[in-house]
Amino acid sequence: MIDTVRFTISAALRPGLNILSNLPAPWKAKACGDYTDDLLTQEIVLICEPIGLRVYGNASRLNAVEVSLPRIQFGHNGRLIKNAEELETAFAYLEYILASLLTPLPPNTRLIPVGKERTPDCHYTRVDMPWQFTADVGVRMTLANARHDKIRSYPSSFKGGQTIHLKGSFLEICAYDKVREMKLIKEYPHEIDRVEFRVKNRALSEIYRFNDGTGYTHLSFAWCLETMRRIAEETHANLPPAGGNGIHQFIADLDSELPAKNILERYIVSQELKRETARKFKNRVEQLRRPVQHGRSFSELFPKGEWPVPIEVESPELEKAHSEWFAQYVQQSFLRQQTVKS
Repeated sequence: MIDTVRFTISAALRPGLNILSNLPAPWKAKACGDYTDDLLTQEIVLICEPIGLRVYGNASRLNAVEVSLPRIQFGHNGRLIKNAEELETAFAYLEYILASLLTPLPPNTRLIPVGKERTPDCHYTRVDMPWQFTADVGVRMTLANARHDKIRSYPSSFKGGQTIHLKGSFLEICAYDKVREMKLIKEYPHEIDRVEFRVKNRALSEIYRFNDGTGYTHLSFAWCLETMRRIAEETHANLPPAGGNGIHQFIADLDSELPAKNILERYIVSQELKRETARKFKNRVEQLRRPVQHGRSFSELFPKGEWPVPIEVESPELEKAHSEWFAQYVQQSFLRQQTVKS
């Protein structure tokens, strides 16, 4: 399952295309990064709003693309990319849309590395891998009481527990109600929980890449499935260790000697953990004291040898509007090509 991807490219803009005056509809240009007086070097982002496609670069070349693959194929990301064929189709749609901006490529040359193909000067810097479950599985409760080996922070809760976020510098795990997020509560009377594994930068270039470079230099559906399962197995319940001299034992010792209100004062005197501020330590103590209700473990959500049936959020209205938009975009692209030739 794949949603948002971001990858680097090295591609020249189509000759005669001026991003400030004659961008084809529905593209729009917006300055980003540090502002400069030189329009040729000013960093820009080109936005195709109907599908949320963003392309980064400057007035002459483009160097990065960020897009939601289900949205470019179905019009929204409640649907999932469920197999290698759908992944290839989504990238084909993307290449066709980007062709209106770029200099034509040589024959048999791919702009985007997918499958076993590689493209020079191109690698992935972000890959979001989602899966969706019915609410009775308890994905959000499981994540709210979980830790990951490569994420130091504790899970954060937003919108009254509707969204649970475990965020690290190069890996994020997020769970939320997809029906509520898409504002389709009337169409779907039951909740559908979505969990997203967002892998970025160093996690792609070093930790989760295959030996042949898959996941960094190119992308495959098999790599996504294997990486999702690996991250799930590394996510475990936040249970305090038995004994030892860590923070859990430190708090247990304090509980046996002092009232709860004196824990902070005792900590400041002992300087047990010098790197933590008093406020961070107090929040950490409160989290450790909170009663824990554990749902299923993440390894149970993705059992070896089989994959759970994916649950999709469908919206016929959005999908019909997207089909009409894409057909109109194809027609406009054809008319522009005919105008250039004449």
